[in-house]
Amino acid sequence: MAAQAPKVLVVDDDPGIAGLLADAARAAGCSASTLNDLSAFDAASLSCDVLVLDLMMPGMDGVEALRALAAAGTRARIVLASGLEQRIIDSARRVAAMQGLEVAAVLRKPFRPAEIRAALAAALAGMAAPRTSAAGQRALPVTLADLDRAIERHEFRVAFQPQVRLADGAWIGVESLARWDHPEHGLLMPGAFVALAEGSDRALPFTYEIIARSLEGLQAIGRDTGFAGCLSVNVPPPALTDHSFPDRVLKLLADSGVPGDRLVVEITETSIPSDPALCLDIETRLRMRGIRLSIDDFGTGHSSLERLHDAPFDEMKIDMVLVRNAERDPGLRKIVESAVALGRSLSMTTVAEGVETPETLRWLAAIGCDVAQGFYLGRPMDPAALGTWAQGRGPRPVAAA
Repeated sequence: MAAQAPKVLVVDDDPGIAGLLADAARAAGCSASTLNDLSAFDAASLSCDVLVLDLMMPGMDGVEALRALAAAGTRARIVLASGLEQRIIDSARRVAAMQGLEVAAVLRKPFRPAEIRAALAAALAGMAAPRTSAAGQRALPVTLADLDRAIERHEFRVAFQPQVRLADGAWIGVESLARWDHPEHGLLMPGAFVALAEGSDRALPFTYEIIARSLEGLQAIGRDTGFAGCLSVNVPPPALTDHSFPDRVLKLLADSGVPGDRLVVEITETSIPSDPALCLDIETRLRMRGIRLSIDDFGTGHSSLERLHDAPFDEMKIDMVLVRNAERDPGLRKIVESAVALGRSLSMTTVAEGVETPETLRWLAAIGCDVAQGFYLGRPMDPAALGTWAQGRGPRPVAAA
């Protein structure tokens, strides 16, 4: 049986433009339909593989449409079409990404036929690969009782994403990322369970389980590759309001045999402590024991400078959304350059997340960023796959001190 042609839906209030885009989709081997009015938007959009969406529509605008798509859990790849200024389009693209939608390309009006073909090709690329939307994972019926069972039965595991020093290309660190080997739903990504865990009284038991699994994995990586670099682990806000947190972390380190100075505790910049004094107490105690502190997702919060002044952070992780889009957005480039300069002026290690192209990597090195991680360097992997990755690259792992 012949494979079914990909379905493309073009949403544009101008029938001429909608027809032009639909014809281009048909020429690319797709079936295509058009919609000039968003009154029937929800039902029509969910059945397509690619959605070409004009941001400026009468009635429901494109951003409202993106919100409706996210709520409905669409799996369509999206092409944004608009004549608005680039900063507005970039903002709409970020709105989509923050809601778990996949924006495959942007078409700036007026567009040429070659640009239409390129945007459709980007949207159609990789359609054979299975993809689970973030919205779909969030919608899974995971309960607190499921979390309790998963912690008790050690169903959580971690993937490790490598971090590379830009000065010499050396592999110096890994970040651990939680995964859930669910007995019914299979492998679940963080979007399906982290918010539930961290928003409940299971936040700390879940965090301790992830740290324990991460330390186990770090030891396995060291045995396989000789790696003696650092492990970065994210912790939720409740960890910074519990006096026992530093002692529990030190106990996990002692049980694993990993020295404290190999652990980096990542604290999200947007986490606003309910008790700033207690938060600073815990952060200081961690640093006194040699554990490093990283302010994560830097550039996305509202209290950056105050947090940097008050807490003993020694690492700044620049948010992946800023890094990923800086290549095509001069404004974001300036923000990232300023963040790197600020980190260096405070004697902090700067780490850029979301590096996906060699051009971004070269630019980060040129502006003085210290460390990079992202899909271009290495995707999140289990310890065995990370060993294979290490064998296939040029620079060797950091040697033990």
